[in-house]
Amino acid sequence: MTPPEHRSLMRASDADRAKACEALGEHFSVGRLDINDYDDRASVASAAQTVGELHLLFDDLPLPHPASCHAHTDDVARRELAVPVGGGVLRPGVSPVYGMAVAAPHGLQPSTGRPFSDKQKMPAGVLQILLGSFGAGRFYTGHTRIAIAQLLLTVLSLGMLSPLTVVWGLIDGILILTGDATDRHGRPLR
Repeated sequence: MTPPEHRSLMRASDADRAKACEALGEHFSVGRLDINDYDDRASVASAAQTVGELHLLFDDLPLPHPASCHAHTDDVARRELAVPVGGGVLRPGVSPVYGMAVAAPHGLQPSTGRPFSDKQKMPAGVLQILLGSFGAGRFYTGHTRIAIAQLLLTVLSLGMLSPLTVVWGLIDGILILTGDATDRHGRPLR
């Protein structure tokens, strides 16, 4: 395994450059890049000599990135498991371009293949049950709009609607603990 600090100096292959241009095209097609930015980056990708040059093209973009742009430390390499994509059906958590699981430091959900969140169900549910009137569990999971709604409903009603927000928080907390709750990125809670 090549150490990550030397990996960026490795020579890029024609396949690496082609995959980088393909990934840039996908970012362009969903509107993350305008035509000028896409042209500039595609030109740089086509002329790139090293993997490090390709990696720089994706620093400000979400996945997908070409596989050559991932830092392959032993820890990350263990987590980036190849997931077969059969019959053209894409599974959540699988890159549509490369058919590989996105980096999942907390593992993949066995039933769906989606990467787990860095947040946990138990703290989210308990916070929501105990402090649901203030949206604590939702702030924890990153659902700030719901959390602000709960907080504002409690504060702006001067506590008059607190029985409603307490029941809302209790039910919400139970649903977080027993259901398929997600964080703000749609990743299932651990």
